[in-house]
Amino acid sequence: MNGLKALGIIAAAVALLVLVWGFDDYPARDHIGKAEYWSRDFPFSRYPQAVVLQTGLDDPRGIASDRAGDVFIAEANGRVFEFSAAEKYSEAPPSQDMPAYIDQRGIAFNEDLILTAVHDAGKITKRHGPVGAPPEQPLLDGALTGPSGLAVSGQTLFITDDRPWPGAGPDPAFDSADYTRWLDKDAQRMFGSVWACSPVIPCVPAPLNVRLLHPTGIAAASDGLLYVVESGSHEVRWAILKQDNGAWSEIGALGSVQTPGDPLPSFLGIALDRNQRYVFAAGPKSLYVFSRQDRNLLGRIVFEGPVSGVAYCAGQIYLIVGRQLCRIEMN
Repeated sequence: MNGLKALGIIAAAVALLVLVWGFDDYPARDHIGKAEYWSRDFPFSRYPQAVVLQTGLDDPRGIASDRAGDVFIAEANGRVFEFSAAEKYSEAPPSQDMPAYIDQRGIAFNEDLILTAVHDAGKITKRHGPVGAPPEQPLLDGALTGPSGLAVSGQTLFITDDRPWPGAGPDPAFDSADYTRWLDKDAQRMFGSVWACSPVIPCVPAPLNVRLLHPTGIAAASDGLLYVVESGSHEVRWAILKQDNGAWSEIGALGSVQTPGDPLPSFLGIALDRNQRYVFAAGPKSLYVFSRQDRNLLGRIVFEGPVSGVAYCAGQIYLIVGRQLCRIEMN
């Protein structure tokens, strides 16, 4: 009997050690966010929260994932931050010829190439993975004035540009000299557009000839539809673009929301899941989830901080909330 009691004490001690060591190896992570609306087709649990994976990022913007399940974040300081499938962190330094602050926004993958949009320099940089590789010759340099969002579909790279076309463009009222004057007055003018080019050099962008209000994030579906986030000082809208007989046009929107008055992030992301059933879109302090089939809003998760980049990877949604990288598990 005493032997059994001793064995019980030893087993309890071992279990306690395992529990303690387990907590040391896998520290508890913060959970943030709250679903304020959901439908029965909401692809998350009824009370989803985002797990905080990393804090203290330096003005993070766009997110993209590669085929290996690694997630990459473009930061405003020119760096690219990697969160691997094994939950390891690494960060690539910016190019030596870049200034201390560059306005990086969208990020995308083409095979093993990491593409990033440098908004203020009119460039799209490229580097080979892994993240430690230095930037190479730009994919695009100067052909656009303000590239923001990037999406690769097949052999086409789609680029949002929230400044006017180079030169006077098709309408002199929207030329570059006019842009700043109207922007300072907070006028709701359609200065932005979407461009398309090859995702490899030479990238010669061609306009899709659609007008948008400050477009940022973009997602490309396999059926040819494009989903673009556009925003102004009063509204965020998720537009849908379609090509018909060679001509692109806007065919509607998933929806729109009024901004509450707080400044929006300079980049608002949008992403599709692997099966392209859902659209996950950043909005004012929220992640919105839409059905691709009928364009209905399926749910919304609200956060205390601004939501920026959004990406899908292996049944999970990664998003930027403030200066934090977060993740939400799908059903």
